[in-house]
Amino acid sequence: MNRFIYIALLCLTVSSCITLRSSDSKLQTAFAPKVTNHTPQIHRYEVGKRPMRYMELGNDTLPLLIFMHGAPGSLTSFKSYMKDRDLLKKVKIIAVDRPGYGYSGFGKAEKSVEKQAAFIKPILEKYRPLHKKIMLVGSSYGGTVIARLAMDYPHLVDGLMFISSSLAAGAEKIYAISYPTRYPPLRWLLPRMIRVATDEKFAHEKSLKKMEPLWGKVTVPVSILHGNSDVLIYIENALYAKQALKNAPVRLAIVNGKGHFLPWTTPKIVKKEMLLFIDRVVAYRAPAVEAKK
Repeated sequence: MNRFIYIALLCLTVSSCITLRSSDSKLQTAFAPKVTNHTPQIHRYEVGKRPMRYMELGNDTLPLLIFMHGAPGSLTSFKSYMKDRDLLKKVKIIAVDRPGYGYSGFGKAEKSVEKQAAFIKPILEKYRPLHKKIMLVGSSYGGTVIARLAMDYPHLVDGLMFISSSLAAGAEKIYAISYPTRYPPLRWLLPRMIRVATDEKFAHEKSLKKMEPLWGKVTVPVSILHGNSDVLIYIENALYAKQALKNAPVRLAIVNGKGHFLPWTTPKIVKKEMLLFIDRVVAYRAPAVEAKK
């Protein structure tokens, strides 16, 4: 019994130290001008009682690209791309701590994708007057959130890039161990960010089902990048989105033999697709709407 208590306390101690988040000062150092040629700016705001944090980097005169991380994660999930000088020549970059992660109410999950999009909307509203083009890049669960942003606020979004994104209800892996960890005492042994990810996971299918009638509202250029050996978020997600996006110009790129973590396992492919995506969005002109007679 004493041994069990010791192990439980050890797990609690270790889990409290695992956060995957960086303080403002660490961000300032990691993305300093000597690294990126730009000065990072860190911002905070609140929606209701929900605190939100994001970081911007780059030239105000360029189109804007916003990164949305998966579960778990934080705004540094795309850090190698945020430092990439080829990307920074083409776009200004913003990365967001999604609700429940980083410094956006760490440990407090928001299970509704619709509400998550509403919490992030103020960023798009703030930068819309400054940038003719705003494009969103999301990986895994972050892809779900950017899809919802484009559905609910189409006037604020000019392009979407989904990387290994969860877009089809029920087409993702849930491990058996995940079920008992939803409840005490096992829940207490999980790092807070894993609790948030678990809460999101079990509410995900419901959120995606609510989104099914809304895909037709997306009319901007879309890029979909997915590995056909992804055992976490199945390739069916990419195929479903390609079919559901009937009113949008879609580029689907399937990476043979690769799994879920494309941004880190295939960075050259991801960067190439990202640069192509940026060029597509910048060049895109919406078809003229014929006036009714």
